[in-house]
Amino acid sequence: MILFTPNVGVEDAEAKIAYGLFHLLTRVVEDASKISLRPMRGYYFLDVNESRMDDFQQKIQKKFEEMCNDYLTREALVRLPGVQAKYATLYAQSFIDIGGFDLMELFKSATEDYYRDFRSPACPHIEKGAKAGGLILAISSHTGKPYGRDRIYQKSNIKLCSICMALALIGQKLMTLQIRTTFRGKEFKRAILTLVPRSSINGDDFNTLQMKMRDCMETTGRLQEVPALIIPIVVLSRYKDLAEVLTMRGIRYDLHISSLESKIGRGWTTRGTSILDISSIASFVCRVPAREDVLKAYDSLRKGGRGAEILETLTFMLISDDVSANRRHMSNFAKDFYCETGKYLYYETTEYLLTEVCHISKHIILNDSIADVARGLSYFASVRNFGYIDEIRNATTLIEFERSLASGLRELRTRYEAEEKVYLPSEGAIKEVISLAAENLEETKLSIAILALSWRPTAKLKEEVQK
Repeated sequence: MILFTPNVGVEDAEAKIAYGLFHLLTRVVEDASKISLRPMRGYYFLDVNESRMDDFQQKIQKKFEEMCNDYLTREALVRLPGVQAKYATLYAQSFIDIGGFDLMELFKSATEDYYRDFRSPACPHIEKGAKAGGLILAISSHTGKPYGRDRIYQKSNIKLCSICMALALIGQKLMTLQIRTTFRGKEFKRAILTLVPRSSINGDDFNTLQMKMRDCMETTGRLQEVPALIIPIVVLSRYKDLAEVLTMRGIRYDLHISSLESKIGRGWTTRGTSILDISSIASFVCRVPAREDVLKAYDSLRKGGRGAEILETLTFMLISDDVSANRRHMSNFAKDFYCETGKYLYYETTEYLLTEVCHISKHIILNDSIADVARGLSYFASVRNFGYIDEIRNATTLIEFERSLASGLRELRTRYEAEEKVYLPSEGAIKEVISLAAENLEETKLSIAILALSWRPTAKLKEEVQK
């Protein structure tokens, strides 16, 4: 059996309808692995590979009514953005009264009309006789937008049928994260995070993801007021199990972020929306030292520091495909991180970013001579003298690179002779670094500058870090 979501033209609402329908099917079909969800252009394709279809429609109808009674009570609805208290009872009653429609029949046909007239209902089920409802803010942050071109007086809301509205609210409850970002006097702010799958997902993976989303919501709850862009990396760092689930089996997700605000006496309004590739962020966070570095920057943010800027730069690098821009940002990120936290980046964090984000060859990053020279230059970071490291990073020719490196090493030797605790690189390491710079100046200078701001543990300490 094949089912299709209605293609309402709003991405976050479409995903929530798909999640609600998917959850309904997993409650009826005993073997969840027989159900799969596949993203199409504007809608979702659900395949149910179940041979025993006896009384399937009756089971679906009965389970749907049970879910509406369990999840869509007045008490649950009144807390949702876009639902006024005086209308919550009416909403709840309308979901209880749902019936008389063959759910499977409604979802058996695909709608591929991508350029539907704004004035017509967004949900094709209304044309089939289903009762019309509104697209409330809890379902989509695009509620009421955009108005028709040259029709600003036409402000009627996008229409969903009551069945799709109920499914979307169930999907919203089970498969979104609602993060309270601030509470100050009469002002409230909230972020709603909705996962949008970009590849096929089966019922078992869906159930696992749903469980981790619920656990994450119970664990996270509230964050310091932060820019929407860095909420994903902070949430995944605080709850690593969700990050691990998001990277399993090569399933890719985008994350739709809705930033809402409200004041006492006024309803919720949308401050902004954004969408980004969450899979690349989850892959980075799955590394233990990387997660610790993110939490150090977040701790700086909580104390009123520049942690938000640091995490914004990191997030931009992880989701961007512009290698040259990532290399520029990487230099500033490592320096700002040390200045703000007083800590070196973990070596594993640096290695991942240089390899996966800046696309620098591993034979340069892992070169012992590069590490030897960087270890010596790390002294300047410890005394907050970044001049020599910046000169090496900004060198545009091999001659400038050699001159900057020689100046830094000369200063190190002077400090060493004054009996300060500094490390002097070997002559062989210096010669090999210059040879590598002659072959690839850009990658060599960046690797040295970044590794000088990183902590490379000894064998014993490395084992402790991995634990």
